Amino acid sequence: MTGFRRVQRRTRVFLLAAAVVLVLIVGLYKMSAGHESLSLPSPNCIHPTSTVELMDLLNTSDTATHRPRCFEDVLKLLDLLYDAQVSQDEVTLSDKMKDTVRNDWLHGDPNLFQMFEHPRVLVVTNRFTSETTSFNPIRAAKREGSHVAKGQEGELVMTLKVIEDSKPGCDFCNQDNTISDPFGRVTWKTKDVYTAHNSFRSYDYVGLIIPGAIHNFMELDFMTLEAMVTSVGLSWLRNINALHPDRTHPFMIWDVMSKAGASQVHPHIQAMLGRGFYPGKWGILEQAVKRYRAENTRDYLADLTALHLSLGLGVQYKSATLIVPLDPVSNKEIWVVGSDSLDHWMRLFFIAYRTLVEELGVYCFSSSAALPTSHVNIDSSYGGELMVVKLGSRGDCFSSYNDVSSLQLYSVNSISVDVYETMAAVRRTLQVYDLETMEKRP
Repeated sequence: MTGFRRVQRRTRVFLLAAAVVLVLIVGLYKMSAGHESLSLPSPNCIHPTSTVELMDLLNTSDTATHRPRCFEDVLKLLDLLYDAQVSQDEVTLSDKMKDTVRNDWLHGDPNLFQMFEHPRVLVVTNRFTSETTSFNPIRAAKREGSHVAKGQEGELVMTLKVIEDSKPGCDFCNQDNTISDPFGRVTWKTKDVYTAHNSFRSYDYVGLIIPGAIHNFMELDFMTLEAMVTSVGLSWLRNINALHPDRTHPFMIWDVMSKAGASQVHPHIQAMLGRGFYPGKWGILEQAVKRYRAENTRDYLADLTALHLSLGLGVQYKSATLIVPLDPVSNKEIWVVGSDSLDHWMRLFFIAYRTLVEELGVYCFSSSAALPTSHVNIDSSYGGELMVVKLGSRGDCFSSYNDVSSLQLYSVNSISVDVYETMAAVRRTLQVYDLETMEKRP
């Protein structure tokens, strides 16, 4: 009898173990069938050329039968990364308001007036960072009131005047007018790039990377910008890490002109290190990468760049990819995502910067970059694999309007510049610059 009970007990244990194994197998199968086996969309698939066209493709009720088959893979990956919704409404106007809207607000443009009467808004929420961005095509035509600068040409003239007027007495033009760090300065004499101590630092340890010979940010060439970020910037970060090993995760910021928060007209990048993790918004991105890998056994940044390439919102150069994101924080925002080569990443970083200045007429912008921990310390246990830079416009440098409101500060982002217009500007810049020589084509 005792032996029979022992057999029963062993049978129950065996069946329980088999049930657990079966549940695990089914779970793994579902994961594989759902996300791990998801095919990356082809970048050669027909893609939209404007956000309005993208909204047409997302409005599946009447366009599904007209979409190319390859675009279904795009939508699957889009749905994995984002919640993208298109809302549509109708506006009822009195005869008086029709005249005001058509002629005063929309300059007599019949197409814009039709869009105004039947407004559509695209709202995109990133499922892993919770960043939410809305785009209403008609907002680009909204009257912005009086500006000090009239158009890009006027803004450029006024920006150049501010830069020229700030030269006499500029602290950064001569490094002797700045303070050095306890370990001295990091310099790159070829282009007169040097580091200085930030006397009024906004974070833990903050280093200033300054191109001494270039006072006008529009004149930065590739070698100088590369030296600021890599040769000089990373060397300064390594010095800080050597003195304070718990400072491990490198990130940088670069604000241009006072409208973007720059305290000096002279171009300068600020370098910092997080303590064991990327702080702030870079930390949110790092957590998104980890969560995406845990839930989908896939690479978040690889899928993100593949999606944007397939939507016509990106270009790839070797191991780096430039994208105009679906969830930007600001207008005319550009990201560059790298993997294993700082050189490839820096080349597209330079293209993004030149696009803002040369093609989009952006003379006030903010940017930030996160870099891998392996570039500042040899302890691989810290992790930290981000190689991403983001640049975005801060609006007209002399406008009486602020580019940031409570909407952007505390809730969601609203943009008025079509992301496809920004991408078209990137492509024009790539026609001007040779990515191998980083010189303008003849």
